[in-house]
Amino acid sequence: AEIGREVAEIRVAPGRDETLLAELGPLSRGHERVGDTLYFYCDDGRPLMKKVLELDLPDTVHRPASLEDVFLKLTGRSLIE
Repeated sequence: AEIGREVAEIRVAPGRDETLLAELGPLSRGHERVGDTLYFYCDDGRPLMKKVLELDLPDTVHRPASLEDVFLKLTGRSLIE
């Protein structure tokens, strides 16, 4: 499963998933929820991050994808669990 080159991590309560997936899902290659964090995988995260700013989601990290992201996408759990 290809994840893209960039990842946006958004810490948000699961109750907001439906709204966020409707807004951000089309701007990403896919997503994953682990605990209190939604991960969105992108080739170019700029459009997604613009929408994150519009939605006022302050607890967000935008970074390059790593091998840990590949592991998370393949197994559904982090290396540190």
